[in-house]
Amino acid sequence: MTQRLPNAGFLDLAQGWTASSALALSVDETTRGAPGRQVLRGTGTAASDGFLTLQPATASRPSAAHGEMIEAQAFIAAHVAGVASQPTARLVFRDGGGSQISALDIPVRPALLSLHGEGVAGLTDTFRRAYLRAAAPSGTATATLEARASATTGQAVDLAILKPLVGPVPATRAEPLLWSPGIHVEEDLQLDVWPSLLKPFQARSTSEPQAGRVEFTAMLDRPVSRRTSADPARRFDGLLRCDPVQRAILETFARTAGDFWIVEPDSERLCVGSFAADGAPRLVEDRGPTVIMGVGLWLETA
Repeated sequence: MTQRLPNAGFLDLAQGWTASSALALSVDETTRGAPGRQVLRGTGTAASDGFLTLQPATASRPSAAHGEMIEAQAFIAAHVAGVASQPTARLVFRDGGGSQISALDIPVRPALLSLHGEGVAGLTDTFRRAYLRAAAPSGTATATLEARASATTGQAVDLAILKPLVGPVPATRAEPLLWSPGIHVEEDLQLDVWPSLLKPFQARSTSEPQAGRVEFTAMLDRPVSRRTSADPARRFDGLLRCDPVQRAILETFARTAGDFWIVEPDSERLCVGSFAADGAPRLVEDRGPTVIMGVGLWLETA
């Protein structure tokens, strides 16, 4: 698993995370976040001028070793005095005793979609994205991602982080790592993870939800229905390009995995997935050095 941050999807609530003393931590899936797109929020009032921070707790700092190429990424929204503000982020390397070796500023780019405000419904396009790769220096034992907001005394602060990731980058990988929720405290949340070495699903993939209502005949021009699920499971038929090694990884995963964590491509929701009865990997198109493989999955929002 490339993800070394524990509880990165906040299914264990704020377990393993900490914040500046002025901030109260909560997990939001109604405003900044949404079901399957949970967001960790720190809210409060700045007691002095300076930075307020969200970061993994000391015991949850991801491991790292000298020479490893470490990727850090997260989606961040900061509101100071009610106004969307530019957050900052750092990748901090520490030794085995917890002393800081170096701290690198992580570039944070603007939100791609700000028409409806910043930090909306756990949608990554409405958050500002922090992303950096850096080699761990000599003496490194841990690598920590920090999200920060700058405020002056008395200002209200709302700092939110979505889909954080810290992990080692394979030497041959150019594209960003696939996010996963990491390790959890709750035993029933310890699931397999969709293989990170596979490429994203292609745009031709399709998703079809199960019926979310039961209909009844009535003395009307249309049936009366009753809702049975606010968020029904979906049948997802996905296509992805694979080289021979990726195809072998996919086929091995299909043979051995039970339920697993996967991010639904069209909605960005973290889901519990499983292979459908007729959904085993199949060859759709042979393109010589690569092939297009198809899979059928059942997805349920986490």
